[in-house]
Amino acid sequence: MIELELTLETEAPLVLRASRTSAQFTPTLTCIPGVALRGALALRYLRQGGQPEDGLFRTLFLTRAVSFGSLFPSKNGITGRPLPLSAVACKRYKAKHKESVGDSLLRLELADVLGSLEPLDEWETCPDCEAQFPDVQPNKRDRLSGYYLEQDEFETIKPAVRMLTGVGISRTTGTAAQGILFSMEAIEEGQCFKGRVRLDGDEAERLVDRVKELAPEGKVLRLGAARSRGQGRVRVVGWQAVNNKGPSLAERWDALNAVVRHLWTRHGAEPEGEYFTLTLESPLILRDKCLRPMRPDDLGTEAFGLPVEAERRRFILNEVVLQGWNAAWHLPKRDIPAFGMGSVFLFRVRAGERDAVLARLEEIEQKGLGERRNEGFGRVRVCDPFHYRFEEVSA
Repeated sequence: MIELELTLETEAPLVLRASRTSAQFTPTLTCIPGVALRGALALRYLRQGGQPEDGLFRTLFLTRAVSFGSLFPSKNGITGRPLPLSAVACKRYKAKHKESVGDSLLRLELADVLGSLEPLDEWETCPDCEAQFPDVQPNKRDRLSGYYLEQDEFETIKPAVRMLTGVGISRTTGTAAQGILFSMEAIEEGQCFKGRVRLDGDEAERLVDRVKELAPEGKVLRLGAARSRGQGRVRVVGWQAVNNKGPSLAERWDALNAVVRHLWTRHGAEPEGEYFTLTLESPLILRDKCLRPMRPDDLGTEAFGLPVEAERRRFILNEVVLQGWNAAWHLPKRDIPAFGMGSVFLFRVRAGERDAVLARLEEIEQKGLGERRNEGFGRVRVCDPFHYRFEEVSA
């Protein structure tokens, strides 16, 4: 597998509608979904004289040979990552109180194991508020959403957005329609986004140049809605080969379970096996054997293709509806239920069964899960360091 990192910079407001709606206000997504990038490159291919029947077109856009991942906001060359739904921080001051940032997944599991809320009671209030305002009731920790930069010092990142106001056009007169005023939220210009394109299979090396030719450095792509109004211009800053220098999956597994043992021991317990997590970095589309969308209670080990030895212990997730527009047919795409980005799953296996699970986890992290993976859906990170980096482990 070959992985390339693409950097884009917005040159005009970028409208990525979060939903298809007839309301007067439409919010925007805060990342560039892979399906939008895939559509822009497919349009570029066709405008260069290609045809939908071409074998190359089908390989690039209709198979799993190329997967276009979402592009997240970046800062100082560091790509943002979506915060898991288990992330928490000070309810009032959010990540400005850095000591309050943490992850609730292991604490919730320990409380369930002990049958006691003690692991949560000692941890539920903001330590920065307790230190700075000793005479005032401290704020509690609450869910923290958005994106963060994976670096030594924790920092969140949020793309700047603004409102664009427009007037509906009468199809009869071609002029402004009376009483039809609407507003669109848009990502402001001058912001950078980074994301990864994966190429797999025997033709991966040959396809690298073909993908780069569709988005050469310095050229402009058109993404999102309101393009006829001059919106959606993004400039290709460049492509870069991905060099994964971070800890390996086995190292992340060991680090997570070192924290588990330390946390359990502090509360007079012993873990009954080893734990691992699955964190969604894009929406996940799963169906059962009858092709019906899966519900949360259906998400056992079989749904993820994991060995039967793995036991699902906990999940924190949200359900979303994926909507879109088919530019070729000028029709809306079918709405598809999915599990949202940031959803987290915690599993446990008995000691000694780690090797049987690691092979499958490696495959999940590289190839993803579920449907429409070529559009960037179903990307998963195993044993995300965010789940254990905020728990202190003494040497």
